[in-house]
Amino acid sequence: WLTFRKTNPDIKRVIEEIRLHRIRVVQCFGEYDRIIPPKLGVYFSRAIDQPEGFHIIPTGHDLLNEKTVRFLQKKL
Repeated sequence: WLTFRKTNPDIKRVIEEIRLHRIRVVQCFGEYDRIIPPKLGVYFSRAIDQPEGFHIIPTGHDLLNEKTVRFLQKKL
């Protein structure tokens, strides 16, 4: 993940492009994640007007696990 540490996208432009092209967005956040807290996803979901694509998974920052897979299988 160190590769992405200097990545700083223009969020306003990302939001505009998502809306313009009607791109479906699915966001998953760890409930106990202190590195990327779920509240950031709440803002983004509201901004792109896709609250149904925002999900909080009962895990921490490590979302790549079986619990996440099972959760997504039920939700998607």
